Amino acid sequence: LSPDSGVSIRELVAMICGIFGKEFKDCVEFVDERPGQDAAYVIDSTKVRDTLGWSPEISLEEGIADAVAWVEENWSSIEAYPIDYIHKV
Repeated sequence: LSPDSGVSIRELVAMICGIFGKEFKDCVEFVDERPGQDAAYVIDSTKVRDTLGWSPEISLEEGIADAVAWVEENWSSIEAYPIDYIHKV
């Protein structure tokens, strides 16, 4: 649901870049903030932790690495799907 502490999008992207052996600065384009942009978006799992006693079993880093490994293992199936998203109701 969320890690123990907040993680910025920048930190998350840097983590993913590291998994792929890429330099962060080579993978991103910095742009100006848009008017009315929130300072931060933070996922907080305190309520579910307190209410249900939930706690993460793996770290965010391990989860991201597992997701990347899954995509790499399943890439031939994934690339067979169309690139265009079609929302079905």
